[in-house]
Amino acid sequence: MATTMTDTAPSTDVNTSASSKASSSKKGPKKGKSRRRPGGRPGKGGYGKGQGARDFGAPRFDVDKLTELAGKPLFEATHPAKLVEVKDDLALVDVTPDGHDALQAKIAASEVAGLDVGATFNVYLSASHTLPTDKKPKKAANTNDAKTDDAKADDTKADEADAPAENPWAKLPWAFKGQLDDATRLADITQKAIQKERVPGIIVGETRGGYAVSLLGTDDVLGVRAFLPKSQATLSRFGGRDKVVGVQDEFDITEFDADRANVVVSRKAKLAKERKEREAALWASAAEGAVVTGVVKSIVPYGAFVDVGGVDGLLHVSDLSWDRQPRVRDVLREGQQLELKVIVADKKAGKLKLGLKQMTPDPWLKVQEALTAGTTVDGVVVAFADFGVFVQLQDGVEGLIHTSEISWKQTKRPEERFAIGETISVKVLGINPDDRRISLSTKALEENPFQAVADRFEVGTVLKAQVSSLADFGAFVKIDDNVEGLVHIGELSWTERVNHPSEMLTIGDEVEVVVLKVDVDKQRVSCSIKQLKENPYQKWEKNYAVGSRHKVAVSRLIERGVLFELEDGLTGQCSTRDLSTEPVSRPAEVCKVGDELEVAVVKFDARAKKVIFSVKAVVEGDVRAAYDEYKKKESEDGGSRMTLGDALRDQLGASASEDDAATEDAATEDAVTED
Repeated sequence: MATTMTDTAPSTDVNTSASSKASSSKKGPKKGKSRRRPGGRPGKGGYGKGQGARDFGAPRFDVDKLTELAGKPLFEATHPAKLVEVKDDLALVDVTPDGHDALQAKIAASEVAGLDVGATFNVYLSASHTLPTDKKPKKAANTNDAKTDDAKADDTKADEADAPAENPWAKLPWAFKGQLDDATRLADITQKAIQKERVPGIIVGETRGGYAVSLLGTDDVLGVRAFLPKSQATLSRFGGRDKVVGVQDEFDITEFDADRANVVVSRKAKLAKERKEREAALWASAAEGAVVTGVVKSIVPYGAFVDVGGVDGLLHVSDLSWDRQPRVRDVLREGQQLELKVIVADKKAGKLKLGLKQMTPDPWLKVQEALTAGTTVDGVVVAFADFGVFVQLQDGVEGLIHTSEISWKQTKRPEERFAIGETISVKVLGINPDDRRISLSTKALEENPFQAVADRFEVGTVLKAQVSSLADFGAFVKIDDNVEGLVHIGELSWTERVNHPSEMLTIGDEVEVVVLKVDVDKQRVSCSIKQLKENPYQKWEKNYAVGSRHKVAVSRLIERGVLFELEDGLTGQCSTRDLSTEPVSRPAEVCKVGDELEVAVVKFDARAKKVIFSVKAVVEGDVRAAYDEYKKKESEDGGSRMTLGDALRDQLGASASEDDAATEDAATEDAVTED
């Protein structure tokens, strides 16, 4: 075998470093002198370049000398070969490389078609595995083994029979027929590099940091190997974004060393020029409304970027389909070719907006011709939302069934009633083409339970119902399986002031209610609990009419007057200024708790359940009545004289007589009762 790159070479020929000379002439420190550090001043760090400095850099080698010592490479090189055997799809060849031991290699049978065994030709070795020559190691002898030689022979045959047959072709290196001479290719590439011409080639594989390119090669013939940096392979920012392996193209030679066969190429300038030409052609023809062809380059959540003649255009999700915004990946895939309509083309800003749905007519333009409010149509459930169900009526046209229009029965989740892809019948409630909205209902196709309640329960009907829920404004009671009635908080009691229905009712209670109203259109049933009893306010308003007089007992003295407890929660009140015709500062100056006062009704406040009384109004009424009596007497008697005092005494006497008579009647009634 020839010496490889790692073999030791004579130091006088290969290693020309000054370190070898420095080491041979170096002497120890003289006595009485300070010891110097290598290449530096006494006591200082660092490595100077003055006299006696040592070179600690990398050794410098003579590359040409090393190449000469290494000889011609075995692999990735062309060698003479001879056809030995053809078996199935492979052929066995003997290779006699110059400067190396002969070996065997395998080659595709198609490459030696037409050649006879023994024919010679050149092949290109591309692998490092050779045909195995070592035999299977024998088992170590066992001194205690008492088997005969015949038994051992049988065991050996059995082991060979059980062991899988080794494929002698498995570890052979691959070879390729018909390679051109590297010198010829290098000469062509050298000429093109000098003239700065592009060289045709094929990107054959990916390597570290870039790609391997076969220059002046074909699909069957491997050309001169070149290196294509990843950043020079495409126009992508980081390179390698596009699939480039297998691409045939022309390459610019950026670095070239014929002696070392080191070639670095680039296709970026060529691609940039081609893209610039395509962009110019695109902007010249891409007017708004024009139809262009593009390829989906990448998919993002809000749409997709499409390559149109080297210009990236945006296909927004809202311009993808006339349907409600679909998932982009359900409609598009990377690499898909599309015909799109240009929506916005701004060359100065480099902005290109495309549309796919614009390639078909807008279905909403004729939706009113196909659908009218009140009709029943079939649709497919396509999506759910918290507020309802979306139903596709035709391509690109969807309607919404609001949760309140799903059923007369309470539906918490639309998924409980429908399934995606299910075909259902719906009633069109309304169409708004401007907002692209259609209101649908499945509840409208069911029997209206409120009409059944209206037919069954007339106004004033008393029925038993169960409290189903409570709200701040009242209580809901279950009329039947589909209808609930509302007992407003004001319909719970005549006299009690209720802040919340829970003060009087509990969910699950069974109560009697009276039907007040059934509104079929608004789907409401109004009920009442308090109207099962007589309205006390009608009686109170009649008994305590304004101007009527009553004798009531003082229940409590307050700062501003006197309170009276009347009946069933009804209270009376007389302010301090109305307790007497004389000025009074405190109620205690006139009466005390338990005193019975004659009062007149000044006001009846049904909402506050309060009667406003006045003692002063009684006196003023008596004076007014006496005056009226005096005037009446005076007109009847003509010239007889009667003073106002006489009339007043008569009026007061009449009142006292009426009171005495009432007292006597009460005593007589009590005596009769005792008897």
